[in-house]
Amino acid sequence: MSFRNSAAQTPIYPGSSSGATKQRPVSLVSPCQKFAIIAVRKGFITLEQAKTALAEQMDDDFAGKHHRLVGGILLEKDWMTPQQIELVLSELFPKAY
Repeated sequence: MSFRNSAAQTPIYPGSSSGATKQRPVSLVSPCQKFAIIAVRKGFITLEQAKTALAEQMDDDFAGKHHRLVGGILLEKDWMTPQQIELVLSELFPKAY
């Protein structure tokens, strides 16, 4: 039995079941995951450090603790500097900078 579905291969656009191209596709990667990916690609942190910070964030969320941003976790661990965080944020949210 095959679970492949050609519709599953097509990006989903919010507010449209027909796949209209006027809107952005729904991203499966969270902003925190994107932050970690950018930080790794820039060489600010290792992949293992990114995984550790994201796992810590998820653990806190599932434990009902206050949600912490992954950049904050990386800063607390002294794995990134405030300047590096700003550089990543400026790439992640270019219109805000």
